[in-house]
Amino acid sequence: MRATPSSRFHACALFAGACLCVCSPPPSRAGDEPPRERKEAISAPGGAGAPAAGQGYTIKCPEGWTVRKGMVPQIDLTLSCDADPGVNISVARAPAGAEKEITESTAREMKEMYAANLPGYEVTAEEWREVDAARAYRVSARYTLRSGAFQMAMQNSQVLFVKGGTVYTITYTSTPGLFMKHLGEFETTLESFGAKSEAIPTAPGQQPAARTAASPAARKP
Repeated sequence: MRATPSSRFHACALFAGACLCVCSPPPSRAGDEPPRERKEAISAPGGAGAPAAGQGYTIKCPEGWTVRKGMVPQIDLTLSCDADPGVNISVARAPAGAEKEITESTAREMKEMYAANLPGYEVTAEEWREVDAARAYRVSARYTLRSGAFQMAMQNSQVLFVKGGTVYTITYTSTPGLFMKHLGEFETTLESFGAKSEAIPTAPGQQPAARTAASPAARKP
């Protein structure tokens, strides 16, 4: 199976989210030495329903979570759970190019890539839904992340969609034991996603009209 640029991008987002989880995991057994968190991360405290501004979108940060930027190159924004270090929600974005929406073919390629590269990768649930009026594919899975002699059981839920010429990957990453505990917060955060509006250029003297990046007018040159 030859991976497309789109499926490779979604895979990079999953790997980056998993690495963020391992960078600050729950207390581990003696002798376990996971990689350390990158020091250049910039963080700011979140609050109940506090909006977090990403590049071209907003998304609400759950209460007791922290907004982080600059964690890894593939991730635009990360929301990290303060009570359970390692649990995170990440947002990755990239130009969609000719891809107008996530297709069944993209979803299939992505799962095949994960199965080929992640030990024990097993899909636990999948569905088609809408995020900010865009067609989205959601897949949840369990797998094992390995780094040298260290390994950790992981579970995530990843949502993929195209909005206004940008492909987004929003990934909730956790360990199996904490997955259900924070799943509701992920659902609320996902529902809060919104592409930012921009003003439509108008003639002098006219009031500018608002549009979202996904509207037909926004895609015209």
